Amino acid sequence: MLRIYKTIENKLTEVNSLKDENIWIDVNNPTEQELTTLCDCFNLDIDLLKAPLDEEERPRIEAYDDQVLILISMPYTTSENSQIVYNTLPIGILVTEKAIITVSLKESTLVEQFIKQKIAPATHKRTRFVLQLLYNNARLFLSRLKEIDKSPPR
Repeated sequence: MLRIYKTIENKLTEVNSLKDENIWIDVNNPTEQELTTLCDCFNLDIDLLKAPLDEEERPRIEAYDDQVLILISMPYTTSENSQIVYNTLPIGILVTEKAIITVSLKESTLVEQFIKQKIAPATHKRTRFVLQLLYNNARLFLSRLKEIDKSPPR
């Protein structure tokens, strides 16, 4: 699933065009066609987009010419037989000259909370956008740790 956002009048607004500049593209469980479209539009190496789709990927930063891939782990919660299981999933933040692209295997609480913030992230300020996303990820980890700390021992 591919969603495109742009900050318009200090509000994060969903748009339909990949041709706009200063956009944020959030991709969850992408198809080969979606990956190919993104590669063609932004002149990307497909390996940069596929890296976050491997559950075993480790956090790192890779820089290529005018593109930067920031690969982080985000907290992920699942329910199995009324037990909450805490885990992490990789999410890739790809920063290009025209867009920021987040790629993950599943929909995430991190992105949903980021979209619903009172103060909308500015898509035209890419560094600030990435720092806000990283800050929200750290806050999400802390809230999960508090939940684990409060849960009864097994």
